[in-house]
Amino acid sequence: MRWLAVTGVIGTLLCCSLARAENPDEAIARAHFQTGLSYYESDHYASAVKEFQEAWRLSRRSAILYNIARTFEKLDDPARAVVHYRRYLEAVPNPPELAQVSEAIARLVPAPRP
Repeated sequence: MRWLAVTGVIGTLLCCSLARAENPDEAIARAHFQTGLSYYESDHYASAVKEFQEAWRLSRRSAILYNIARTFEKLDDPARAVVHYRRYLEAVPNPPELAQVSEAIARLVPAPRP
């Protein structure tokens, strides 16, 4: 449930930001992002991540990296999730979700063997 709240906030901020853009790619990115949210909320994670990735390719909006990471977690792909969480932290060094992202990375990265 918390993820949906965060997604809603990020989605709202992203969509408002994309709506102001005049670049046609931004409008297409917004459509891909919205489609990704619909797929995510319907538990169609493979389709969701494809839509989020296309939105990222077109817009390069940092918030999308967070959505991609969360979706890869749902797909049980921890390596890709961690890559996207780290890319998100590089793009947004002190995000509001810093604690959640740090916890997710710690949980997903295997501990070194002694």
